[in-house]
Amino acid sequence: DYKGVILELKQDNVANNLMWAKRKLDTVPFSEYGNVASILRHTIELLIDEKIFNNQVPLKYHGKKNNIQWEQLKSLNPDSSLIDTLSKFYSRLSGGDLHLGVENQENPIEYDELNDMYNVLSAL
Repeated sequence: DYKGVILELKQDNVANNLMWAKRKLDTVPFSEYGNVASILRHTIELLIDEKIFNNQVPLKYHGKKNNIQWEQLKSLNPDSSLIDTLSKFYSRLSGGDLHLGVENQENPIEYDELNDMYNVLSAL
């Protein structure tokens, strides 16, 4: 009676999410914009857990009422450009494909943009 995906905690990590995103990006013809956007968006949440918080604060378990406090993260991690990049990608993935709105209609996310985000995230 419950909805959702059951996944072992140890499998819900950056490496596995990037692997799944790459598999989806490599499909021909590519048509899974929303699916890849969702995977990359979740990967950003996991990157915050793994790279910035060193797995100390499980952001992935916070309720939906808690937004990411981007400016506060900068005080925890001296690499503010990393935080800015993650923030920019997260915002674009949220508005460009996952949520219906003006950005989704007037400026939808394209394959090249998803692929570029994947490349940047996999290099972190």
